[in-house]
Amino acid sequence: MLAADYPFLDLLWTMFLFFLFIIWIWILITVFADIFRRRDASGFTKVLWIIFVILLPYLGVFVYLIANHDGMAERNIKQVQAQQAQMDDYVRSVAGGGAPSGGPPSLPPHGLADAIRLKR
Repeated sequence: MLAADYPFLDLLWTMFLFFLFIIWIWILITVFADIFRRRDASGFTKVLWIIFVILLPYLGVFVYLIANHDGMAERNIKQVQAQQAQMDDYVRSVAGGGAPSGGPPSLPPHGLADAIRLKR
């Protein structure tokens, strides 16, 4: 098949379908991740959702998104807040915690040059 045998609109249509397929995979992975991340559902409920999503993929994913959209948003917000808190703690531990008052770190009375000389 040559490029001349494949019209431009067919190319656009193929690109559009490929784009939809990639979005579909993304949504499917997001739903699976949310099903396994849930702490409020039992293992049996998770298995039922997985079977439903695998046997009826489009209907299963859309039903899950409609039924659990609030829970998905809350779990994502909690995860982001936990990651942010971890990052803040890590930065504080690496940076030395800063000044006790929360302001800039204090320097010796003679300035930064004396502080550097004292460390040597």
